[in-house]
Amino acid sequence: MANLPIRKTARGIVFDPSGRVLLLRVSGGLTDIAVQDSADGFWITPGGRIEGHEDARAAIKRELTEETGIDAKIGRELFMGVHQLIWGGVNTILFERYFEVHTLEVNAHFDGMESDERTVTRGWRWWTVEELVQTRAVIFPRQLGPFLVRLRNHEYPDLPIELDIA
Repeated sequence: MANLPIRKTARGIVFDPSGRVLLLRVSGGLTDIAVQDSADGFWITPGGRIEGHEDARAAIKRELTEETGIDAKIGRELFMGVHQLIWGGVNTILFERYFEVHTLEVNAHFDGMESDERTVTRGWRWWTVEELVQTRAVIFPRQLGPFLVRLRNHEYPDLPIELDIA
């Protein structure tokens, strides 16, 4: 892993007014090292690379606008993790930071998405916490459902915790 490229990312756990969470379905061109790419792909939170001139909050705000068209309030950092992914044919280490995000909008669109993102993004969906806990779909981070149960029970970490992403 020492010689692999590193990609620093910021991702949003985006909540709508009813407490559902927005996830994007991706497949084709992205391969997760832990599961490989399945025919159905996998579900991820919106977000992406932290550009050299931005902090993580600015990156997630920009990425949300680009990937979903959603304007949102960026809240506290909840957790972080390290993940390995084949991105653009290159085995890459992701250092991911996840933020709590709240929006009043419930309709997403891909109008601002970059072309490489459009080629792998298959759709979006709002999920309830119960659906995330019970689903058999592949979701990253893997522990998202149980983590959200803790948040719903007002068990917020004092500081961002490290979570197993894969």
